[in-house]
Amino acid sequence: MFLLNLSNNNFSQKVPKEIVRITHLSLVDLIHNLLDGEIPAQLASLLDLSNLNLSHNGLYGRIPQELESLTSLQDAVLSYNDLEGPIPNNKAFNDASLEGNKGFCRNVTGFQPCRRPSSWVKKHSMAKGCKLILITVLPIMGALVPLCAFTGALLMCGQRRRVRDVERRHDGLLSISTLDGKALYGNILNVGSIPIPTC
Repeated sequence: MFLLNLSNNNFSQKVPKEIVRITHLSLVDLIHNLLDGEIPAQLASLLDLSNLNLSHNGLYGRIPQELESLTSLQDAVLSYNDLEGPIPNNKAFNDASLEGNKGFCRNVTGFQPCRRPSSWVKKHSMAKGCKLILITVLPIMGALVPLCAFTGALLMCGQRRRVRDVERRHDGLLSISTLDGKALYGNILNVGSIPIPTC
């Protein structure tokens, strides 16, 4: 009997298929690593395996149905991964720790994939629709706001220019219309009566 305990390391990539070369392996403990990928179906050849702990990793996909043949398996811990789908028909998996995965539900016969309630599906699709609207509308609004500001600034400049032109045009007329004709005539006569010095 052999024990393989490689827990609490930073091992990454996939669970090595080469583990099956260790004959009479009874315990595989790879908890708290950075493993990803699928659980290799080759683990089914470890006929003496009684304890399997692959929890707290990044494993995904389905639990291989081939693991049903592990009749010696007594304890399986696969929690806190991204596993989903049906589980092998094996007592160890029926009693397995599978919480923190994508979707397994316990029923009388053991675990099965969780079915999403219709309200969840509706809510999920509505959230997706809102997200799509936001993704579409926000960039358009982001482009329109500066464009509107630029157009408004141009219109205001044009309006000011027109007002100045009108003021200039009316400036001469207004200055003539506000003059007192009699006073002006008197000034002209006074200028004419000023004696011009002679040499």
